[in-house]
Amino acid sequence: THDAGRGLGVFSHDAGRRRIGEVPVIRVTVRGVPEAQARPRTFFAGGRAITHSPKSEWYKSVYRAGVAVRPAVPMDGPVEFRAIYLFPRPKTVKGFWKQTRPDLDNIDKATLDALSKARWWVDDGRVCKLTSEKRYAGPGEEPGAEIMACIIP
Repeated sequence: THDAGRGLGVFSHDAGRRRIGEVPVIRVTVRGVPEAQARPRTFFAGGRAITHSPKSEWYKSVYRAGVAVRPAVPMDGPVEFRAIYLFPRPKTVKGFWKQTRPDLDNIDKATLDALSKARWWVDDGRVCKLTSEKRYAGPGEEPGAEIMACIIP
């Protein structure tokens, strides 16, 4: 069985650490239905190639929430990132996990890109450990995401 209210827990390197000098963790809750990152589109106008990368409402929501809690100095080192994406539960579905679109890696891409723009880290290439899941919201939960990130010591 799964505990729908379990939250993100602790980072792997925090296990058993209860001393002064723990690694600061950035946490944010984003409300809304998570969306995948849209693919860039290239078209030609006046003999020139123009590429447009549309930004979803999800991207904009993550960016706004990320700016509100961003660190004073962007993280510059190996980063661990965790996210739980919660989706509205359809009336006819049974189970805990959302096994349909959008693909989890594309939701992560939109989220990481938005947090990069919000200056959580120097570059999203710094994310060395990523743990994420997508599931249906349980009783008392709203669609959105619980997100945490920190430097890996």
